[in-house]
Amino acid sequence: MRINLSRLKESLPTPTPYLQEYTSGLFRAIEFAHNTHYSDEVDWNSFTLEEAMLAMEMACAYEGVEGLDGYSAGDRPNEGNAIHELLLSQYTIRALKAASPEKRGEDVEFF
Repeated sequence: MRINLSRLKESLPTPTPYLQEYTSGLFRAIEFAHNTHYSDEVDWNSFTLEEAMLAMEMACAYEGVEGLDGYSAGDRPNEGNAIHELLLSQYTIRALKAASPEKRGEDVEFF
């Protein structure tokens, strides 16, 4: 499978302004909190205290499925929440992998 990066970049939507402000350390703090059980597994130098505190604030503000009953269909209560953006991107990556384009042949240009 070949991925044409220029075509991929052209097909991506314009990034929303709030995503430009997020740092990789913020997402690392979220990933460690979500996926790690023991503190010795955490790379404490990969994010700052401010990024960890922001991740905690976003976790407290995240609306779970049970909290969405009061919203109408067009509302997006988690839009802009870094945790929501991370989960959405992980879901998208898993969906692309499940599509298994590489099994269809090496000549396939995925993007």
